[in-house]
Amino acid sequence: MTFQDSPTNWNKHFDDLMERALKRMHTLRVCKRNCYCVSDLDYLFNCLIMSLFTYCIRVWGVAAYTKYLIQIDRLVRRAFRFGYIQHESSIQQVIKDRDLRLWKSIMGTSSNPLQDLLFFFFLLLLLLLLLLLLLLLLLLLLLLSSFCIF
Repeated sequence: MTFQDSPTNWNKHFDDLMERALKRMHTLRVCKRNCYCVSDLDYLFNCLIMSLFTYCIRVWGVAAYTKYLIQIDRLVRRAFRFGYIQHESSIQQVIKDRDLRLWKSIMGTSSNPLQDLLFFFFLLLLLLLLLLLLLLLLLLLLLLSSFCIF
């Protein structure tokens, strides 16, 4: 990750990623000239280029979709147009697929420690909702009692 003065500004980090990705696109062009098949080029694209963007995307990817993620989608479209990948998919779909895979891996095994954490979080959330409901009832009782006194 590239650090800069403002932690909310990801411009420098994203510019560095794009620069590295464009240099790696050249590698794909050379491989295509050397008669690599599309499935091998697709594999190389995912390993060399998409890995740059998907690493820690949860940290910087939410910064501004219109600013960063659309540029990644353009790069993917270009790779598809040049015949480096088999199918075109948006970075948003890649994020959703990764989230779904993570969720299935957490919920698929009973021994996963994150299941206990999610259960505890659910219980805590339920307790907070009950507490909020209780506070609302008390407030309602106070309001009703103030109307009855006068």
